[in-house]
Amino acid sequence: MLLAPLVSVSKPLPPVFYPLSLQANGQFLAAKQLFPGVEGGLWSIDVHNRVRFYDGTRFIELDNLAFDNNDVTFFRGQFWYAKANKLFSQQPLGEVNQVFTTKLTEHIQSLGHGGENVWFATDNQVYLGNEHPSRFEIISMDEFERFYGGVGVKITAAIETRGAWYIGTNVGLYRWQYGELDYVGTVHRGAVSTLLLEPESNRLVIGYHSGVEVFPLDEPMQRIFFPLGQHVLSLESTASHFWVGTEQGLYWLERDTLDLEQVEFNPHDEFGLAGDKIYALVADGTLGMWIATNNGVRYFSEYGKLFERISVSIDENLNRLEPKLEVMDNPLGGYWVITSSALYAVDEEGESAMIYWGKVSSLAQREQHLWIATERGLMHLDLDAYQITALRQKIDNMPAQVEHISLGSGDTLWLNDGLRLLSFNVETEQINDFGDDWVVSDYLPAKVTEIYALGDNKALVGTDHGLYIIDHGLSRYIGASAPFGSVTELVADEHQIWAASSYGAFLYDDQGQTFTRLELFQDSTRPVCVTQSDGIFWLVSSAGLTAYTGTGEIVRHLGAPYGVISNEFINGSCAYSEQSGSIVIGSRYGIVEFDPKRILDNPVPTPSVLISQVSVSNTARHLGDVQDVIPNVGYGDSVAIQFSLWPSAQGHSLVYRTDDYDWQDMQGFQLNIDKPSPGLHSIEVAVKGNTSPDSSIQFSYQVSTPWFMTGMFYLFMALSS
Repeated sequence: MLLAPLVSVSKPLPPVFYPLSLQANGQFLAAKQLFPGVEGGLWSIDVHNRVRFYDGTRFIELDNLAFDNNDVTFFRGQFWYAKANKLFSQQPLGEVNQVFTTKLTEHIQSLGHGGENVWFATDNQVYLGNEHPSRFEIISMDEFERFYGGVGVKITAAIETRGAWYIGTNVGLYRWQYGELDYVGTVHRGAVSTLLLEPESNRLVIGYHSGVEVFPLDEPMQRIFFPLGQHVLSLESTASHFWVGTEQGLYWLERDTLDLEQVEFNPHDEFGLAGDKIYALVADGTLGMWIATNNGVRYFSEYGKLFERISVSIDENLNRLEPKLEVMDNPLGGYWVITSSALYAVDEEGESAMIYWGKVSSLAQREQHLWIATERGLMHLDLDAYQITALRQKIDNMPAQVEHISLGSGDTLWLNDGLRLLSFNVETEQINDFGDDWVVSDYLPAKVTEIYALGDNKALVGTDHGLYIIDHGLSRYIGASAPFGSVTELVADEHQIWAASSYGAFLYDDQGQTFTRLELFQDSTRPVCVTQSDGIFWLVSSAGLTAYTGTGEIVRHLGAPYGVISNEFINGSCAYSEQSGSIVIGSRYGIVEFDPKRILDNPVPTPSVLISQVSVSNTARHLGDVQDVIPNVGYGDSVAIQFSLWPSAQGHSLVYRTDDYDWQDMQGFQLNIDKPSPGLHSIEVAVKGNTSPDSSIQFSYQVSTPWFMTGMFYLFMALSS
């Protein structure tokens, strides 16, 4: 039978955007504004004016606030808002402070912060802050109208840099410096919606109602305008890109080359960038970005760009979710992909060809020869001649159904039909039938889950109850593998055997016959496959990717939200390509490919410890940005300190120590201290495994001394006696 491969180009999938935990649980956060906390965390204000603090693990809502999402900004740990002709500031859970009062007839119309100071504007004047929080430079609106006649001027944004204020209006951009106002002749004369300053190169990014402009303040002739035909709502920057949020989607503007790219998303993808309107963007300082849209809040990590995601389906109507998607290395280049209905070949350029239509359970390859286990038995494919042969029709004793096959360095192809184990010489076409006597009878009924050939006379057989080694016809069961359950994937070198199983992973040294349980980066996770590259072993699990040395020590781990999705990988579906140097993994959401060397050379951001809330006797006292606060605690009161890891815990846990005790594990992320003694108390908290002074944080609180424990009381008692 001749093959007629059906060729198509594999489609790159959009980048992964992660929903907040609140939204992943079915709730919805319609945030209109996002603000970064001073020490970490994220403040959000939604369309119903609810204010929440997100610490990377949970949401905490503030009650009874006097502002709404249209007239507030968050700056230096305080909310700044306007009511009529008054400017107020308020720390979370703190008292309201009246900062400034304008004339009774002047109502504050807009406010914000730019650089190191707050600004606000009325119908008649603009107020620009300075180092003193209640003193402002004042510009009359008449100054603006000298440059523009017509409709009234409205202030929309302002930002300070190097002693000058750049002020965005509905009629263009202005500069206030040395007490004088000038119109800035930008490329585009139009309504300014938002401003962003890049301090390193002293470039101003200007968002208009119709596009975005990059304006080098030191080289104004080099400015460039990018027409988008849509309203720019938000701007933010990372180390590599300017982020431009519009009313019709998100754009990335490369900082060095100024290449503009619209970010694609799939509206039917639960992990896609949901919504068109990008209301707010907040960088977290660790290559991550928080994104508020009209359909919820998402998180994106630039670390995810180390992964390439593609779809290999030729049917555009198929959903990304595949019930089966296994990948295997193709020594000729690229890799093989097995779906629930076909076998595909994907080359280095991303072009895929459907090689076989039908259910395929396993394959093995030598140069231009491919063997596949199908529901119609074992097939041989001559890739050079594009010819397929059903081996059962020409070879006696070949099973009608074959489930798993593996070809080692010799000429022997190992295969099974149920518990019947066979070896097949691909040159002589001779079959050696081992029957089912190799299985320990105590474990019957049983099932073969994986075969890994080590040569003509030796193979590893994974089962639903552990690992067997078949060597020159003799079967040896590794009893220590039984508690690990079903073997899903095997990889081996000359002596070492690595196994991913349902209930963990293990390393077995066949020469020394030593068994080692592999430590998982995060407990209660499920390994799905294992592969190796350049002496590093990669274990893929429900929690992400973990790299091990040859002795089983963890050297790298990454999971959500750094490029991979929790629970996305499929059993027994990863492979290393020596030709390309990349690892490919079958995912429920397509094919994931990455260069292991780049992952090892680029460690994921280390989460920072965040104190999110301090409560005294069940009453919240401080929320966010409380590390430098020293609360006063009454004698006899209890103290509860809520910690978190920012921006994501990613399987990490916390340790702490006090003045009296050395480092100890924290149960969860909260410390409860019942009736501490009088005096100053200090607690140091760090991520487990990283307790260096640069990584830990300290928190102190003061417990008051009751009158009956003071020196004066004891003196009085002594004199009285």
